[in-house]
Amino acid sequence: MEEFYLVNKVVVVNSCLKITIESSKQFEYTAMETITINKGSHKIILDCEKCLDKSLYSQSPIIYSTESLMEDLKFLENNTYTIEVEHDNLSNLTLLPRLHNFSASPLQGKVRYLNNLAYAKINWESFVGKDSIGIFWNFEDALNLPIEIRAAKIDYLSDYKTMIDNINNICSDVLWSSKSTISLNVENTFDSEKSMLSKFFFIRAAFSDLKLLSSFEEIVNAPITKLQETFKEVTIGEVSSFDHRTIISMLNSPYWIETDPSASLLSVSQNSLPLILNEYHTHLSYDTTENRFIKYLLEEVSLILNELIVQYTKKTIVGLESFRLLSIVNEMLSHYILQEVKSIPYVETGNLAIRRVPGYSDFYTFFEQLLMSESLQWDEFFNILFHKQVKPIYDLYEAWVLTELLEILKSMSTGGFNVEFGSGKRFIKRISTEFYSFNLELLYQHKLQHSKNDDPLSSYSMRMDPDFLLNIYKGDNLLGSVVFDAKYKLNKLNELFTYSKDDLDDTNLGNLTDARIAKRVDLMTMHAYKDAIRVVKGSYVILPSVEQSIELWRERKDIVPSIGAIPLYPSSNSEFKDKQRDTFTRFIKKLITHYKRKST
Repeated sequence: MEEFYLVNKVVVVNSCLKITIESSKQFEYTAMETITINKGSHKIILDCEKCLDKSLYSQSPIIYSTESLMEDLKFLENNTYTIEVEHDNLSNLTLLPRLHNFSASPLQGKVRYLNNLAYAKINWESFVGKDSIGIFWNFEDALNLPIEIRAAKIDYLSDYKTMIDNINNICSDVLWSSKSTISLNVENTFDSEKSMLSKFFFIRAAFSDLKLLSSFEEIVNAPITKLQETFKEVTIGEVSSFDHRTIISMLNSPYWIETDPSASLLSVSQNSLPLILNEYHTHLSYDTTENRFIKYLLEEVSLILNELIVQYTKKTIVGLESFRLLSIVNEMLSHYILQEVKSIPYVETGNLAIRRVPGYSDFYTFFEQLLMSESLQWDEFFNILFHKQVKPIYDLYEAWVLTELLEILKSMSTGGFNVEFGSGKRFIKRISTEFYSFNLELLYQHKLQHSKNDDPLSSYSMRMDPDFLLNIYKGDNLLGSVVFDAKYKLNKLNELFTYSKDDLDDTNLGNLTDARIAKRVDLMTMHAYKDAIRVVKGSYVILPSVEQSIELWRERKDIVPSIGAIPLYPSSNSEFKDKQRDTFTRFIKKLITHYKRKST
């Protein structure tokens, strides 16, 4: 990786104010130095040390580096910082009224004033991404400092981006393979004012794994053509072929010349011949309805990508990825086959060849999916994935866990595999698959209501809201269920079950840290799911740990009833990720084996 700076203090100075930012957690660096960076109308002074040790990247409260797509100054989630502002007239100064509008303000407590100084504490908690520190004077920007908040529990340089890409790619693949039932009796549907992000989502999916690229290769290798007749005017001496069309051309020619009267063979034409004739040729043309559809679709995609680049700029992942995709689309449009094809202002989808011929049918599917993108109510989900400002990493981790469970169930499938889409953050609400003679059903954010009846999927006390509910069926008979809850804040398997002396002494609960109390609440929640939901026999935390085992607390020797912790970490290392998936898969198979034995 590139070198970066471990920073203890940031000082920002411009013509009217001075800002000092320090972390409550200071590091002792061995070779501290002071560097000054000029940024437009202000300069930044850093007390820092140059470093190449990647392990320190996630520990230092403030980092300065210049990686692409990232702001130079990077702070850390769940870390408290003190900001001191020096200004001549604090009465007209507004300090950090709201750092971002995607969450609550990270300001902790009130801003305190003393002489010409203003003090504040900020903590972004579990929000990560790009943000800015804003100071306003007389309702105008006195300073706007772009920054970035790094993830602390996931490698922000590689694994965080991997997590976002995994969510995007897996969901896109599911949508790409789904069948659309949308009517296509419309023209130019791309003028809709729906979210541009949803269109980006589908376009990126279509060009991932060479889907449309291989389909385009199929088209250019065996394009649909038609015979087209053309003609050119030539003199009578230049005619190379003579047929009935030539005779018709002679009769209709307005250009006749006199010939030698002694030529008796021409006497029937009154000694005259046409000077200019039409010579006809037949050739294969690419300008067909099917190829016009392909060109229309690519040109519309090009317009969408250009708009995304303008809206999000090349400094964001969306903008840069749109620029990359645009170069691919423009290269396809420049192919000699499409150069001959006319551009049309409307879409033609009634041709059966568009829907059935290999290559063309894939583009038609993409067209359907692009239409579907405008009907999905996924705005909240898209915001979590692509919003320019900071976003809650715990929601991102939960969404990633859902896509991992989807992949795990897909790998286990021995028959039908179905996904039912939802809305908002609950972008997928149900996944079902066959596993030999069993049916597996995963429900996401499914509310289990209180019921006095014996409804198995209900609570006998209060409503329960687990993240994931896995139901195991034999035919229509529900054999049993287990609950999974994603907990980003936990790091290791034994964190959920580690007790101190203070934990065991109720009289000392007031001395526990907030973190310890929170973990005890997580443990109690797992017990509540297992005990309150009628059919649930196991309840398990899923956490971003790099461990590969599963920690279980069992009531008996059987795998259930039990509570436990299961690691799933969004690693960029595919081999490591496969090992964790395999561990999870074997656990589900053990559950199925247990219920199979009990049912017989």
